[in-house]
Amino acid sequence: MGRYVLRRLLQFVPVFLGTTFLIYTLVWAVPGDPFAGKCGDRACPDSFVQVMTARYGLDQPLLVQYFGYLGKLFTGNFGETFNGNSIGEQIGNAYPLEQQLTMEVKGRDMVAGIPKTVVVNSDEIREALTEPTNAIVEAVLLALERTPPELAADIVDKGIVLAGGGALLKNLDVLLREETGLPVMVCDDPISAVVLGSGKTLDHLELLKEVTIG
Repeated sequence: MGRYVLRRLLQFVPVFLGTTFLIYTLVWAVPGDPFAGKCGDRACPDSFVQVMTARYGLDQPLLVQYFGYLGKLFTGNFGETFNGNSIGEQIGNAYPLEQQLTMEVKGRDMVAGIPKTVVVNSDEIREALTEPTNAIVEAVLLALERTPPELAADIVDKGIVLAGGGALLKNLDVLLREETGLPVMVCDDPISAVVLGSGKTLDHLELLKEVTIG
């Protein structure tokens, strides 16, 4: 019986390696930009492409990439989704959504040490994010308390504009609107807004000197 099992295992190994290598090669040969999902409609900067290529070993020979994939597969590391979206980006939220979202998550069970698939919903993720979202609300309220009257009047009239990656958290603007009673909106391009704004500021250093503190 033991010899039979051993023989079957030895027969399985080349079939498994051949099948997975064929599938991996076909996926590897699919045309297209693997980073398109990261950059959206914009072209990815060369520096970003270089960093991500090195991170995922895409500059390595095909066989090296394949054996690296096998190593991760056997340890239960299934990697990121192809567009790199995290759980927070897909179903994360700071305030109850009109419709509950769910997501299937694959990974390694840290207790049993084996691959496992679970389904999480947006309510569970919102509960997990309660501490950081409360910290954001408290920071905003504290900033408003310390805001000079003349600036506070402008905020009441024009509202608060959210920028940066955190602004992409679903309904964060709704939560802040409920807590502050002020108009809150998300800018058109939260990811790039801070960088673009800083660049425009550097083009007008005379205006920057007028608002510099200290």
